[in-house]
Amino acid sequence: MNHAPLLAMALVAGLALSPSDPGVLHAQEAKPPRMAPGVYEVTLLGVASPERVQELTQNIIEAQRTNPEWFQNYVLEHGHSGEVLPWHQNLGLTREEYAEYLEIADSWDLSPVGQGSLEILKDGQRVEFIAGDELAALDGAVLDLQPLRLSSSFGDCEAFTQITAKAGQKPEPWSGVNCRATLRDSPFARTLVFSLGRLEASGDLFLRFEGKEAKNGELTRQADLFFTIP
Repeated sequence: MNHAPLLAMALVAGLALSPSDPGVLHAQEAKPPRMAPGVYEVTLLGVASPERVQELTQNIIEAQRTNPEWFQNYVLEHGHSGEVLPWHQNLGLTREEYAEYLEIADSWDLSPVGQGSLEILKDGQRVEFIAGDELAALDGAVLDLQPLRLSSSFGDCEAFTQITAKAGQKPEPWSGVNCRATLRDSPFARTLVFSLGRLEASGDLFLRFEGKEAKNGELTRQADLFFTIP
């Protein structure tokens, strides 16, 4: 299992959707699936990808480590519209390799890798996540349902999109909500991705929580959580 493709795609893909993007609904319009309070044993999911994707991804990661401040500024400058970042030689790939990477980068999959513990507390329109060690980055995060807003240790996110189930989604078609945010508070820069939905086939809840924090261009912490809740 390898999370590298998603790490690199967090650098390459636009990390925040503009409020003017037609795919973004106002927070009060996006509707997450219902969550029942309780303590759950969740299934952790890991990322698997072809060797070629991992090879190109590693080149991007090494380039990012060589020039972290440039990467941070490039993502913040060009990652505001939800579009894929334009090619640049500092990305660590040739123009041809970058085109190949964008074409095959989605050929990854999610599969079970373990179990974790999650408690969901609900108080009116407020949902709080109490997480075990395997999901520590999510511990204490709060999802306000009206208006829809996520507060977490990686910052807040409120530009939610409504997701409709369709073929090709990972780990299987699901519908729910998604939010992306890019936050800058010098010398820190943070990115956050949060998805909450219901899987079409099994009916389980699916939660994705990705956070990255850099200080002066150097990555200081990150979280890549994918799991299902029965």
